[in-house]
Formats: sequence, structure tokens, C-alpha cells
Amino acid sequence: MEKGIFTTEQEKKLAVLLDDAIKLKGVLELIDGVVFKALITLLDDTAIDKLPEKIKSNLSELANAIMNNDVETSEQIATDLINELVNVPKLDEESEGLLIGALVRLIVSSVLKWIEGKKQLPVKLNLHIY
Repeated sequence: MEKGIFTTEQEKKLAVLLDDAIKLKGVLELIDGVVFKALITLLDDTAIDKLPEKIKSNLSELANAIMNNDVETSEQIATDLINELVNVPKLDEESEGLLIGALVRLIVSSVLKWIEGKKQLPVKLNLHIY
């Protein structure tokens, strides 16, 4: 496995998405894509690479599902990963999984609804760095 959880292609795709979403002024706009790619690679290859192998593997599967717009698989992987990492007192694993799954689906549907609302608005995120 490569360092971190993202492939080089995924890192490039994320950098492009960030570059499109965040508009800077002047020269900064010309170099922000390269800076985003460098930051993503640095974080992925250093911080994320230090996670236990099982978690990295699950996060890699989650990243692949998200990049492929596979919402159902993404929700299931996220639910399983969170359920593995979190223990809710006084709940058995099955009930805990159902609760976490419902919360993940609620969050995902809320984010997707928010994104759809943003697509309808002709608004770009403009950051001014002085």
C-alpha cells in the first residue's frame, strides 16, 4: 500500500476540488492548486500514515467509495469504522451499530441536501488573504 490512504490520483482530484471551491486573489490563485496538492500529500503521508493498518485500510476503502460517489457503501464503511472505534455504554454491538448507522445516514443526507442547495446558487467561496 502507498503511504497514507490516498492514491496519487485521489490526491490530485482532491486538490482540484479544493482549487475549484476556494478562490483566492491574484498570484495566490495561480499557485493554490499546487499548494493544496502538497498539503494533502504531506498530511496523508505523515499524519494519516501513522494510524494503525486496519484503520488506514478502512479509511482507504471509505475514500474510494466517496470518490466513486457510492453513498450507500460510504455510509456502511463509515458506520462500521465508527462502530469499531466507539463504545456506547449499556448498548450491545448490534444496537450500537444501528444507532451509529442512523446518525451517519442523517449526517450524509444533511450534507448532500446542503450541497444540492449550494449547486443551485451561483456563489463561489472567496477568501481574501492580506
